[in-house]
Amino acid sequence: MKVYKKIMNGVAFVEKLILVLSTILIVVLTVGNVLSRKILHQSWSFTEELVVAVFVLITLLAAALAARDGELVNLSLLPDRLSAKARRILLVVNTVFSVAFTVVLFKYGMDKVLTQLANGKRTFVLNWPEWIFWSFVPIGAACMTLHMIEYLIDTFVKSKRGGTEKNDQCNSFSFILCFSDPWYPDGICLGLSSICAILYSGTSLTIVATNMYSGISKFLLLAIPFFVLSGNIMAKAGISKRLIRFVDTCVGHKKGGIAIVCVIVACFFGAISGSGPATVAALGMVLIPAMIERGGFSAPFSTALMATSSSIAIVIPPSIAFVVYASITGVSIADMFTAGIVPGILMGVALVIVVLLEAKKHNIQPTQKKATAKERWDAFKDAFWGFLMPVIILGGIYGSVFTPTEAAAVSVVYGLFVGIFIYKEIKLKDLWDLMVDSAKTTGGIMLIVASASLFSFVCTKFGIAQAASDLLGSVAHNQFVFLLIVNIIFLIAGCFIDANSAMYIFIPIMLPV
Repeated sequence: MKVYKKIMNGVAFVEKLILVLSTILIVVLTVGNVLSRKILHQSWSFTEELVVAVFVLITLLAAALAARDGELVNLSLLPDRLSAKARRILLVVNTVFSVAFTVVLFKYGMDKVLTQLANGKRTFVLNWPEWIFWSFVPIGAACMTLHMIEYLIDTFVKSKRGGTEKNDQCNSFSFILCFSDPWYPDGICLGLSSICAILYSGTSLTIVATNMYSGISKFLLLAIPFFVLSGNIMAKAGISKRLIRFVDTCVGHKKGGIAIVCVIVACFFGAISGSGPATVAALGMVLIPAMIERGGFSAPFSTALMATSSSIAIVIPPSIAFVVYASITGVSIADMFTAGIVPGILMGVALVIVVLLEAKKHNIQPTQKKATAKERWDAFKDAFWGFLMPVIILGGIYGSVFTPTEAAAVSVVYGLFVGIFIYKEIKLKDLWDLMVDSAKTTGGIMLIVASASLFSFVCTKFGIAQAASDLLGSVAHNQFVFLLIVNIIFLIAGCFIDANSAMYIFIPIMLPV
């Protein structure tokens, strides 16, 4: 067992090294292309082709590492209520089906590689053999297979030693076609469902590898790993505590002041990271205890307010959800960002009103004095570099300086500059963990995007999407009824699957209507 663990740890180290080097490569190439275009007036034509291919490798290797650590995106409802023995049985079943999915991906990914080797096809810009890029699919699938089996073995070894079982990976309760087992990660569930539909129709499974590759090999989707990494860098740089301090000097003296701080800072940090979970991770550990101990709010209200406030990051630009939506529909991401500004602010205002009503209901009084102008100015100067981040991102996009994807890459470089040289809270040794953790988060998201892309293709190919669209069109007689139905559908879907899966499944159905 010790030899086995040494081998798997070695494999994981190599994967992490590849992820770190690949992340550095795509950031350097993307930002370098911006600088070359603006300074030398000459673009690097090969950039998009190369970084997109490397992005596929990052996605699959990062998903493999997320599987190893039990961090694939899922929803836990039932397993926590099961006995240890039942959880172990379901874990075995889940691993069998998950490995079946990755083996299919490996097999048909290899077929694609062999086909490209045989026909000698080369890439359009770099003129490299296409089989090099396609080899990333079987490599990633093989790593996922190894780590899923490793996770199963490790779980059983820990249980025999009397340790606690980590059951994060497989807690899923997704009702997608026949796979209603509550322990399937969302990406695996969507992929298995699609494979079953393809087998039932008699179509070749070759489209599994092809569609999953094409689903993630989009330059626009590169904004996701960049924004995730940027958010993690800014959180590590201490921007969250500086934002909290500044906003606290402005409104902390009011009734329910610390809860109002929670809402406002969540809006600001959402405009930096573009991610709800990243906002919770950066602010929750500080603001939830503060709302309970200093503010006098109840623990349930404080937790719910933090979670709801962080969801504003999905709407206020830049938003990862908007990037995914734009990749599905082909609409302008800049227009999407513009459309999200007012709704995001209105959501923040509505939550502030809720806080004021809650404070009045429970007679919560201010707990601190009003800050002086000097205290506010000092806090603003300290938080200035954080406020500048969304200005650079949105200003660059609307000023046609760079595209949304390039803006996300620039935000990574800016975050590193602020964290290392200005706030001096990020050390070079921290970059390894920052890049690996960000990659694993991205891998979990993009595995869902890849599988959901395949699922969406299956729905379209077999007429499911058109039939559902016709049915929805016949029921929704006007735009108000349609919007009501859409909200109900996403409310129910959100109880069982993540937002990215829901968008890939339902948007192709709803968009034509």
